[in-house]
Amino acid sequence: MVAVIGLKPDQIQSALDSAGIQSIDVANFNSPEQTVVSGPREDMDKVAETLKSAGAKRALPLPVSAAFHSRYMKPASEEFRGFLNGFEFSEPQVQVIANATAEAYPADPEKIKDILASQIAAPVRWTDTVQSLVKESVDAEWLETGPGAVLTGLLKRIKAAI
Repeated sequence: MVAVIGLKPDQIQSALDSAGIQSIDVANFNSPEQTVVSGPREDMDKVAETLKSAGAKRALPLPVSAAFHSRYMKPASEEFRGFLNGFEFSEPQVQVIANATAEAYPADPEKIKDILASQIAAPVRWTDTVQSLVKESVDAEWLETGPGAVLTGLLKRIKAAI
């Protein structure tokens, strides 16, 4: 995976298309100016150079063990969906936003299972999720837990672009 800073997703796709690189998927829409791409490890160096040549401020390889949130995770997604069949889900009692759809999980338990499984291979739509939540509750309080402040920084950039 490579984090791309300074190019919009359509610019990334255009650069990949122009270079004839078809093995790469957009994996994370983190902010209007930060996107992560995912694909085979052997293609990542070429992708980073291609995107820098297309105007990316940075193209940072990420230390990950797989091409997460891409077509290469489809077998894992399908296996996980089968695993979920062994569980009974209930209608959510609170609103939970799915990263694959940037929408609240539906009431239908089978659809919840489908969405949960799809998130393994589908792109993370963080920008859309935050934009939707900000519009829904302009005065919401945001709290990032855990080490670092990556999500807080992304939140500021997304809110500034609305």
